Amino acid sequence: MQNTNLSTEERVDITMQAIAKYRSVLENDLNNESALLGLVELYSTTPRMDSLLYFVERLIAVCPNENYLGYAANIYSNLYQATRDQNMLTNMFAIYQRMVNENPYSAQNYYQLAMLYSQLGNKNKATSIMEECMQKNGRHFEANYYNAIFTAQMGNGVNAIEMMEKTMKKFPTHAKECQSVIDQIQGVQKK
Repeated sequence: MQNTNLSTEERVDITMQAIAKYRSVLENDLNNESALLGLVELYSTTPRMDSLLYFVERLIAVCPNENYLGYAANIYSNLYQATRDQNMLTNMFAIYQRMVNENPYSAQNYYQLAMLYSQLGNKNKATSIMEECMQKNGRHFEANYYNAIFTAQMGNGVNAIEMMEKTMKKFPTHAKECQSVIDQIQGVQKK
């Protein structure tokens, strides 16, 4: 629990002490996952973007699992939003593409990559990514679910509802999730 009675100087001092301790751990073990993650989290609260980026890269080099790749993509996204630095955008694309390549059975990874292309105005590429996802994973709930959500976000709520209704019938154990999305889409359409 954070002590709100601390002054800014005291908080900075505590952060710097923690950074020094994590760096000390890395002197003995360059691949210490906990220390790398701790440094990423601490540097994300400081203006030291160079250090943050260095330790994000180290973390995903040492622990290239999907959770840390997603964490890194979120950091790049936040930095891009704050700075509009095109390098952050390039890093996001690289990570999402890497996640798709390394786990072609995760529809969420395809969806994230497709949404990034869509947000940048390349709706054709976004659509082709989701089509590829459906070709590889169409038998699975996650692919059908994300494809319907993607369709809704592309502005085709009617088709998205039809897709989600088919998904609900095909995967009845996920009926509540599907109905929730249908209700949300219908709510947006009524506005």
